[in-house]
Amino acid sequence: EPGYSPLLIAATEGHVDLMRVLLEAGADATYANGELSDDTALHKAAQRGHPAAIQLLIDAGADVNARDEGNMSPLEGALCCGRRNCLEPLLRAGATVDDEMLDEMVFSPYRSERYDSAWRYMDRVQAAGGYDQLVRTYRRVLTAPRSCLVKYLELRFGRPAPADLVPVVLEFWKPPGGV
Repeated sequence: EPGYSPLLIAATEGHVDLMRVLLEAGADATYANGELSDDTALHKAAQRGHPAAIQLLIDAGADVNARDEGNMSPLEGALCCGRRNCLEPLLRAGATVDDEMLDEMVFSPYRSERYDSAWRYMDRVQAAGGYDQLVRTYRRVLTAPRSCLVKYLELRFGRPAPADLVPVVLEFWKPPGGV
């Protein structure tokens, strides 16, 4: 694609080995071609669902809160494209969601059943008070003794929890990529 940097093209396709070579040769992880778009390689990797490419770009100094021509960040782009697998590395690196932009996206075609998993994850992040708080909650749940979880479920629902419910609860709280 004329005008796009080789790094942006490699990130779009998720070619991590090629990206590594380009970055080692001096490619700029923050470069955005303003003539064609303000997308960075990180935007493209997030929109296309390449978490390994995202991590490589973050490690190389990419701005996780950069804005493209549509005023979207890589995190918002990943969310709009339903790339749940890309949310965790972006959030862990400090990516934030513009509340005004998120409100616009909630009532747009972006919030569709097709992308429901990514939206549910972001709802959970926001309800917990941010990614760091969500990770702390995950750790508390995942490291709690099983007997505590059984007792909590019994108190919460007013009757003993079925034995097979505890693994379901644990799986629900398990974050993508682990903690």
